[in-house]
Amino acid sequence: MKMKLILLFAFVFVSVNGHASNSYIIKLKKSSVRTQGAITVQSLRALNQLGVKIRSTIPELGMVVGELAPAQAALFAQAAQGMIEYIEPNYKLHLFKSRSNPASYDETGQLWGMKVINAAGAWTVTTGSKSVIIAVSDTGAWKLHPDLQENIWKNPGETGKDSNGKDKSTNGVDDDGNGYIDDVIGWNFETDNNDPRDDHYHGTHVSGTIGAAHNGFGVVGVNWNTSIMVVKFIGGDGSGTSENGIRTIIYAAQNGAKALNASWGGDDYSQAFVDALDYAKERGMLFVAAAGNDGTDNDKIPAYPASYENENVISVASISGFDQTLSYFSCYGLKSVDLAAPGERIFSTFNPMYSSAHRDWYYYLDGTSMAAPHVTGAVGLIYAANPKLNWRQVKDILLSTVTQSQKLKSKILTGGILNVEAAVKKAIALNQSN
Repeated sequence: MKMKLILLFAFVFVSVNGHASNSYIIKLKKSSVRTQGAITVQSLRALNQLGVKIRSTIPELGMVVGELAPAQAALFAQAAQGMIEYIEPNYKLHLFKSRSNPASYDETGQLWGMKVINAAGAWTVTTGSKSVIIAVSDTGAWKLHPDLQENIWKNPGETGKDSNGKDKSTNGVDDDGNGYIDDVIGWNFETDNNDPRDDHYHGTHVSGTIGAAHNGFGVVGVNWNTSIMVVKFIGGDGSGTSENGIRTIIYAAQNGAKALNASWGGDDYSQAFVDALDYAKERGMLFVAAAGNDGTDNDKIPAYPASYENENVISVASISGFDQTLSYFSCYGLKSVDLAAPGERIFSTFNPMYSSAHRDWYYYLDGTSMAAPHVTGAVGLIYAANPKLNWRQVKDILLSTVTQSQKLKSKILTGGILNVEAAVKKAIALNQSN
């Protein structure tokens, strides 16, 4: 017990020095959490008496989010050692992107990335399915975008009429009993409401690569048909907290998402995040993470969440369109980054309210943020091709079907680039063999 306590102290001191926030995530021991996951009143009262100003709870993980002066954190950890497993700062997370240039409409001609990943071959097999839910944890999505609106998830428990004949989407009732009122397309965890509209542009761009509809104009996504669940936690300034990032994971896993796209991250290791990823794994959800844009080796300098070792994490590097080498900005890692996908001058849907002229519906962006959604989109196609697969099989298919590249062999685990055609065809073959 002494050794565990010393490690906890060291973690608190080192972490807090780099953070001005007084917000902490506190993981309670099982004895302080009821069987069904609710935090006991006695535990909340005890934390309050030890100086924690409780802001909220994450009952699914037995966690409390509260405020505590950094100078008091170590003293609190010592005093509360009988009831907590750990305490850590509520870290800041930020987008992995860089802005490029606006562009005119061209549904397929400018999508070089789709050609590199052999999307056209996959589309001869399947173009996706509305029954496959893909969560986008980001700045939200511009649901009115003509290329996105038909592929945005519609929560079946919050659509239609209730017993009083009222529209479930606006009746102010938690009709499906999931703890969120009128969460028709997802949830805004930044402001805690049912309006996850994009007050930036990043989430809209990511969503388009995953699932822009094939409607004769604009662009197409890896999936032409899908259900994009919008779980917003990053604000207009491009940052969010680990607390709310964790909440997006829990929500998506609870509400049936097969995968969650995370085109964001930070430098700080979070045990709370590891616990959330395990929660998602138990519910069959993959977590696709951008490797980061610092151009460094994640084996030596980890970038989270891409560098977490949870089995359901897939870490994605970026390649350029010029010669399909690793992008100059992309993080890499022979052990910690799984595969690569296109991430430079990626043309996708855009929030026109955040372009300079308020009229750009499509835009080029660069970053591992743009590479990750190609892979997340591929997850959607694989499940559409073979719904019987589990998350472990899908991950294995993705990593075992990459297009090998000598240029990437010494940089990432598989040494290859996403090949969605090969992945979908392998999924079909597995279906036929069962």
